[in-house]
Amino acid sequence: MKKFLSVILASVLVFSLAACSKSNTSDTKQNANTPATSAPKKDEFKPKEVTKFGDILDNMANKDNYFTDINVIKLTTPSKAYAAKADTIVANAMKEKNVDVKANAKTYNYYKNVKMNKEHKVYVVAIDASKVPTDLYEVNMTVNDKDEPALKDVKKVDNAINDAFKTQFAKEVK
Repeated sequence: MKKFLSVILASVLVFSLAACSKSNTSDTKQNANTPATSAPKKDEFKPKEVTKFGDILDNMANKDNYFTDINVIKLTTPSKAYAAKADTIVANAMKEKNVDVKANAKTYNYYKNVKMNKEHKVYVVAIDASKVPTDLYEVNMTVNDKDEPALKDVKKVDNAINDAFKTQFAKEVK
């Protein structure tokens, strides 16, 4: 009786191993014949549909994890005091580019806080006398632990001013 049970147990094990290896090889063959598709990454940026001017800048900023809510950088000082300092930095930076922020530009603020590295980005749309956008600048600032903004750099965003940009901007400044 013991020999009989041993033979049955051994045969069950052999059949189970054979069944497992057969399904694995068919899965491997199926995977080899199936084209690889890349699943979207969890944090992959997906631009939103542009229905207004702000969507254009939101798409530019959001892909780098910048957002319009100042609470992102968790200020300990009043936001008006911080904003005044940041506005002064932007005005001085744009003066070097011959852009008067108060008269010939419109600004849009974005904020980022990744791993306690606080940053502030301002898009400056330079406009002509008829309120048509001519240039787009990106003013980047860092924000220290005492909520002091500091100029990091100023970049001109090339090829940003196109017909769609002008059309959406004209709708906004009406």
